Amino acid sequence: MKIFLYILYRYYSTGATKVVAYEQAIFVLLLLIFVNIISILIGSDLLSYLDFLGNNSRSIPYFILSLGYFIPGFILINFFVKKNDLKDYNLRSSLLCYEILMYCYIFLTFLFFVIAIINMNQHVINKDADLNF
Repeated sequence: MKIFLYILYRYYSTGATKVVAYEQAIFVLLLLIFVNIISILIGSDLLSYLDFLGNNSRSIPYFILSLGYFIPGFILINFFVKKNDLKDYNLRSSLLCYEILMYCYIFLTFLFFVIAIINMNQHVINKDADLNF
C-alpha cells in the first residue's frame, strides 16, 4: 500500500495539487478501495441491506457508510504512513513496474464496478419480469 501511496503522492505533488498531495493520495487510494467494496456488495447482492431507512431515502445509508469508511481509513493511513516517509521513499529502480500495476488496478477496479452495475440492473429487470407474470 505504501508503494501505491508513493506513486499517487508523486503524481499529485506537481501542479495545483502540490499543497495537498499527501491528503489527495490517501483519498484516492481510499476511494479505489471503496469502489471495490461497493462492487463486491453489488455483486453479492448485499447492497440491499444498506437500505435500513426505508425506500424514501437511498442516499443517506451510502453517506453514512462512506463516512464510516473514509474518516477512520484516513486516520489509520495517516497514522501508519507519514508524509515525511513518502517524501523520503526511494523507489526509482522498479517504479515503472509499480506504476503499470497501479494503472491496471485502477482500470480493473472501474471495469469490475461497471460489470457489477450491469449485472445488478439485469437482476432487477429479471426480478421485475418475474413479478409481472
